[in-house]
Amino acid sequence: MVEVSRYLRWHLNGHPIRMVDDIDRKTRDFVHVSDVVQSLLLIADSAADGEVFNLGFGTEVTMRELVNVIGSVTGQQPVIETIADITEDTYRLVSDISKITGLGYFPRVSLSEGLRHLAEELGQNPKLPVGATIFKKGQHGEI
Repeated sequence: MVEVSRYLRWHLNGHPIRMVDDIDRKTRDFVHVSDVVQSLLLIADSAADGEVFNLGFGTEVTMRELVNVIGSVTGQQPVIETIADITEDTYRLVSDISKITGLGYFPRVSLSEGLRHLAEELGQNPKLPVGATIFKKGQHGEI
């Protein structure tokens, strides 16, 4: 999820983490890129042609929990700026990874471990994200 890098970059630069809608109800399934690569290699080696799999970590995390983990791994109290008037975003996204675990896939990198590595890679004052996230036609501004 591209937003994780945006959130971390804002936070490390002392900016509020800008999120849309109800951060206690909105959930996501965060998976580290190395786990995605592991799953794709496993599918290439073991799955039948045309077989479809859900990829992810298999754990539902609220956006507030994500922000709390960001604060925990950086040692800095995060500030959240909620944009309540944008409600077009999907509330609940979590992967059912039961099929791919049947091939032997098990995610290895936890959310906190992945965020810790990303924060170390970005450094203290990383480049701020550019470009806007647009949820509906006609919306303006940086999210």
